[in-house]
Amino acid sequence: MSTSVLPYAKVLPEGEEIDYVIIRFTGFNSNILVHEEYCVNPVCSCADAVLTFIELSEDGKPLNDWFVIRLDMCTWKVTEKKVINKMIKADKMIKEFMENIDELKEKLLSHFIKAKEYGKKHYLDYIADNTVKLILDGKMLAYSEVFGSRDIDKFSFEIDESEKWFFDDQYCSNPKCLCNEVVLTFFKIDASKKTQEPEFAVRMNIKSFKYDVEYNKCGASKISDVIRYLHNNRPEVFAILKSRYTEMKNASREVIKRFGQELKKEEQSIGKVGRNDPCPCGSGKKYKKCCGNSF
Repeated sequence: MSTSVLPYAKVLPEGEEIDYVIIRFTGFNSNILVHEEYCVNPVCSCADAVLTFIELSEDGKPLNDWFVIRLDMCTWKVTEKKVINKMIKADKMIKEFMENIDELKEKLLSHFIKAKEYGKKHYLDYIADNTVKLILDGKMLAYSEVFGSRDIDKFSFEIDESEKWFFDDQYCSNPKCLCNEVVLTFFKIDASKKTQEPEFAVRMNIKSFKYDVEYNKCGASKISDVIRYLHNNRPEVFAILKSRYTEMKNASREVIKRFGQELKKEEQSIGKVGRNDPCPCGSGKKYKKCCGNSF
């Protein structure tokens, strides 16, 4: 598996000009290059930037590394530091840099987003071993387990300015299964709690958008109200689900190809499954109504 921390210059498309961060400290005439590194693993939840401060010559060539900091871009606080050049007052410079961080927040965040976009495109280099196993076994798994969850805002919504909701989406990873289904788990946001508990889950057909209730803690009428709200106010959500279904099926094919695995074992086991037995893909449906329909 590739290292997940890359220099900003490595994540840019070929030919795109690097938007360097160049600063100066009080009392120094030299320009300072802020060399940026970001975690590109799309599944990693960190929001860190590793910044190395490098003194430049008059013609813009690197001379000396001064110090390194790890910056949390959620809290905008320095979580680690390493002083390389002991001849400078690094703590004073770090303080000055952080006092002026507002001027750089937009640029650093845009670079961070590009790094995650790079990781999403190259997900095969960073996919976790347990996720690979789930795919090779044809199990259900969340879109975020492959491509990350930084676009969770697409599935966040508010009803009547009083109820805040979000949901996550899971798909069958067997590329030969043509179930055309997604499992959506809905959470009603309670700001007083650190962790959110699911209110309900539905198994939805991405063609007809009809659904069956998988889990229900809030009542059938509330489920109907929430789904109806999405249909009426967030129709783009359903187009996204269709696109993600295709992405997950394609990702499953690529994982199988990349890691040199075939679904021979699964196909052999499927041959022994009765038509009324649970489908081996883990969908929870009978084999004859799931993968048994696609062979």
